[in-house]
Amino acid sequence: MNYSAGASSGYFSEYDSSPDGSIVELELNRKGYGYHAEASAEVAQLKAHAETKWVPGSNGYGYNYGSSSANATSTWSDWFVISGGTGLGSASFASVLDGMMVSAKNGSAGYSLNIGYSTGTYCYSWYNACSEADQSQTLFSQTSSLSGNGKSTLSQDIEGEFAFAYGTPFQLTATLDVSASNGGMADFSLASLDNSLVLPEGASLLSSSGLYVQAVPEAETYAMMLAGLGLVGFAAARRRATSK
Repeated sequence: MNYSAGASSGYFSEYDSSPDGSIVELELNRKGYGYHAEASAEVAQLKAHAETKWVPGSNGYGYNYGSSSANATSTWSDWFVISGGTGLGSASFASVLDGMMVSAKNGSAGYSLNIGYSTGTYCYSWYNACSEADQSQTLFSQTSSLSGNGKSTLSQDIEGEFAFAYGTPFQLTATLDVSASNGGMADFSLASLDNSLVLPEGASLLSSSGLYVQAVPEAETYAMMLAGLGLVGFAAARRRATSK
């Protein structure tokens, strides 16, 4: 964030993170400019909030030299092994994404959600020994932004499907990122209670976070995605020329 108000000017940039998913929060206010960035990944529920303050120009020409921006990122990750079968199988997940974006005349707001699958191995599709389950898979990817005097709210079911190999460890990762600038605000959360794995009939699952779930006869086993890696909270802005 940078600002210029009369004879006063300044520049601020800061960063913080938490490896265990606990809440991280950054906030600063100066001469009408400011930012608030907050993120967490507690109990596998991703939350990210970014909000900025910006004052209109007061130099007589309708513009000023200040700006403010903020980013917040929340990340969850865990390793799994599915047993109870041979060869390849297919599993899916479901969750709910809720959020709001508010933008101002000179500001903007945005978010992105990415959920992916990987085994941690290098694999090339042209290699005959490389199966679909060996390759990295994008399970869900969505991005949206807002600018001008506007507001947008969202409550959306999130679903995805992936191929896996029985007995082979794989990693699932979800990253929620929000951004805001010059009076914009973005606030989003990805629910953990509905962020569940649906396994094939007769399959069971073991996760590195310690959760074990046995499949039920209806072939719809739901395994809670527990929080693995943490999150990153960030608030910064590029510096512009100031004028007194």
